[in-house]
Amino acid sequence: MLRALKFCGVLILKTFVALIGTAVLESGVGKAFHPHSIAAIVWKEWSLSVLLAGLIGFGMWRTWRANASKWTWILLSLWFGMIFVPELMVGGGQSVLAGRSVWSHFSGTDCDSGVREFGCRNFLVFTIAFIRGVAYSVGAFVSSLVSPPRSQPAAESPGLAPASPPTAR
Repeated sequence: MLRALKFCGVLILKTFVALIGTAVLESGVGKAFHPHSIAAIVWKEWSLSVLLAGLIGFGMWRTWRANASKWTWILLSLWFGMIFVPELMVGGGQSVLAGRSVWSHFSGTDCDSGVREFGCRNFLVFTIAFIRGVAYSVGAFVSSLVSPPRSQPAAESPGLAPASPPTAR
């Protein structure tokens, strides 16, 4: 019970790191790019969110080796699904590529009509969070594959007991 509670707490913390950490880094790195159109701003947001969240996830796994880092996508997928699934149901049989579709609501293409557009708000609030969570988890997973396992001290290694001093007879 305590272990599950600790995992959930770390998962929530890692989710905030994926969201807030990426935003903090993006505010610094993003100043180097000066897009001149809404489409370029959306492209910059997609690119930097994926790249920076993935790098943060990679670094967090290498530093703390918390398995929760690989599962941050779960909470943010639920967050994204809360709005995406109802929107998908309302869309009916409409093609995802036709006009004002589900794709335009969540990809950022509705931002061409202004930030107050419903689809643009969906992109900024739900899609960006989802992208960052997935990229963070992928970064942590890749790091777990390429990082060498931590070595344990001999006394803590399984199957190796510390040598006991000989007893006098």
